[in-house]
Amino acid sequence: VALTKRQENREALEQLHTMLGLPAVPRVVEAYDISNTGTSDMVASMVVFEDGTANRSAYRRFRMKNQTVQDDYASMQQAVHRRCRRYLDNSQDEAFGRLPDLILADGGLGHVHAVQAVLREQGLDIPVWGMAKDDRHRSHRLVSDAGEVTLSRYPKVLRLVASIQNEAHRFALAYNRTLR
Repeated sequence: VALTKRQENREALEQLHTMLGLPAVPRVVEAYDISNTGTSDMVASMVVFEDGTANRSAYRRFRMKNQTVQDDYASMQQAVHRRCRRYLDNSQDEAFGRLPDLILADGGLGHVHAVQAVLREQGLDIPVWGMAKDDRHRSHRLVSDAGEVTLSRYPKVLRLVASIQNEAHRFALAYNRTLR
């Protein structure tokens, strides 16, 4: 029997909960990606998935401020810092008025550490995993200090993570192109 997209997403989120050792099934997932053209037009995207479905009205984009060199880690930190500040300042904005259950950073362990440093600084405790790609630039594994998970062993999770990663990348790239 074919699963509906909603059922497949629910199962993927339940598998993520188990395989990543999360405190609860992640209902709200935020993902961040960076896009730039050298040292100009440096931007970050934040996409939000609720129950495995894109919530486009909660997407946000960030233009990097006071940054003169290409530094993905600093860009990631700036975006997450600005997002967290909006939450902590009691924002009524739909995207910033609540915290996610899981943050996915496009990149590896360095990106995870960059995001974790900002969360610690802000006194926030949110699980963070990096979405690492293979040599063909496809979603491949999730990484954190807790270890790594090869996604090919979990097809439903792979489809969900790949769609989140692709959407974060698409949204960042679209903003970068707009600025150019």
